[in-house]
Amino acid sequence: MLGSDHQWSPRIGAVYYIPRSQTAIRASFNRLFMLPQVENVLLSSSAQARRLSPFVASIGSGGAPVHAERVSAYEIGISQAVRTAFRLDLNLWNRNVQNFDDPNVLFSTAIVFPNSVASGFARGLEVRIDVPSHHGWSAYLSYSNSRIQETGPINGGLFLTDEVIDIGSGTHFVPDHDQRNVGDLGITYMFPRRPLWTTFSRDMKVVCQLSSIPTSWTR
Repeated sequence: MLGSDHQWSPRIGAVYYIPRSQTAIRASFNRLFMLPQVENVLLSSSAQARRLSPFVASIGSGGAPVHAERVSAYEIGISQAVRTAFRLDLNLWNRNVQNFDDPNVLFSTAIVFPNSVASGFARGLEVRIDVPSHHGWSAYLSYSNSRIQETGPINGGLFLTDEVIDIGSGTHFVPDHDQRNVGDLGITYMFPRRPLWTTFSRDMKVVCQLSSIPTSWTR
């Protein structure tokens, strides 16, 4: 057996509704726990496999066994109806993570080896406007701005090339899947007296970097 992890995972949420103004104020806290994927986890946590890692030169061991991901998630938000015209939702969220799960892909194949980054955070703001149905037409518009940062070292995985950045203890970097700004628009029309509808949607994303190699700096 590779090892064992455990954690209490409480979840709590509350909503305060003001009928006169049709305002809902909400807050929640989640403590999440996610085990690493089973596929190739024994090899990823093998001391012999870690000797092949290019990180050996910088941190001496090429990483450590992969442990479960632990997340503390906080969220606060407000929902406000503006007469019958539309509803506005505003949401602020924050995630503090230990053992950030981020599987390593072997030579751009479908074969993955579990690995984790020691710690990190993700936080952001989400805004959404929903327009209720008027004469068959309804719509929504949303925008989110978020930031993700991870801190090394990397544990587990199977890195056989030097085409990776040296991420040692205390190295901060932005993962290549970070999407800083995301917008979404949708319009729907329901045909009267017919079970037919049509929808147009548009998704727009702006990533914070163009390279697949993370931008990093060491404290």
